[in-house]
Amino acid sequence: MDRVDFFQQAIDKAMTVYVTDRSHSQSFSGLQFERIADRNNNRFLLTLVGWKDDERIYHLIFHADIIGDKIWIQEDNSDESAALLLEQQGVDKQDIVLAYYPDYHRAHTAYAVS
Repeated sequence: MDRVDFFQQAIDKAMTVYVTDRSHSQSFSGLQFERIADRNNNRFLLTLVGWKDDERIYHLIFHADIIGDKIWIQEDNSDESAALLLEQQGVDKQDIVLAYYPDYHRAHTAYAVS
């Protein structure tokens, strides 16, 4: 399996684990998790959509792209770190970029700078 395939599978599995862990919670009643995977462009999003009482919910949980030889987490609004979910799927910290931080801040994390 090449690196991109491994990353794609790791992201898919991380999204599945996130959804499975929360699928029976009453907090998400009436809401649907959507796993969006554009494998051709290496773009992956996990969203939560639906209605909670009279309120429309659209929430981006996390967005990850495979750019070059790294996974770039573009946004992470999860209640559990998307980076940690990826690590649990065997992705090395140095293969993960926390893109929502500027370069100078990334240098102070345990993850890749770029």
